[in-house]
Amino acid sequence: MHEFFQACLAFPTVVFSLFLGVALIYWLFVFAGALDLEMLDLGGDAGGELDLGGDVEMDVDADADASGDGGDADGASRGVFADLLYRLDLTEVPLTVSLSLFLLLAWTLCFVAVQTIGPIATTLVWGASVGTASALVSLALTSRFALLLRPMFRTHYAPLRRSLVGQVCEITTLRVDDRYGQAEVADGGAGLLIQVRSSNAERLGRGSRALIFDYDSSREIFQVKPLDDAAPELAH
Repeated sequence: MHEFFQACLAFPTVVFSLFLGVALIYWLFVFAGALDLEMLDLGGDAGGELDLGGDVEMDVDADADASGDGGDADGASRGVFADLLYRLDLTEVPLTVSLSLFLLLAWTLCFVAVQTIGPIATTLVWGASVGTASALVSLALTSRFALLLRPMFRTHYAPLRRSLVGQVCEITTLRVDDRYGQAEVADGGAGLLIQVRSSNAERLGRGSRALIFDYDSSREIFQVKPLDDAAPELAH
């Protein structure tokens, strides 16, 4: 065990050992709930609307203004770093995950290389060469492993409620009036169950198809009308 720790603290392995130790402390805080998994991720460039849980809508506008004098250099450096991550296929995996994987692989490669080559690997020239080679190989391996990890970190956004306006739904309750009613919208999966209201109560019942033509955000309900009434509109 003493020889193992001695090898970990020998140059060039000690460089990766220090950073790997910091990464280990970070993951201990993550598992304890004190730090966020995506604390190092770069801010996105795109803006848009997200529907959080279907009930809360928010506008997300990124500050992507490239003009100005104060933040040009900082923005350019972030752009170069983001471009590097994109070229290495690391943009869809949290930066903390890919960085930790890189450090673990680099440390392992460097440790094995030093043990294989022998004491000569701890000299300045050989050590720097071994450390650099380990980092480059680790970067390539991290890029490949990130492809396998992508599905674990893919984000699925719920559709906006307003995006359902104009779609056809199927009534699932016995009646639909101005105070009660539910319908299902096909989404390619199990279907979305929504609250609907209509002034044509006598023409809508379970199994009827209706057109969603409006959304009331204050009451969180959709206004629908019989599909027959909407046929001319759909034709256009």
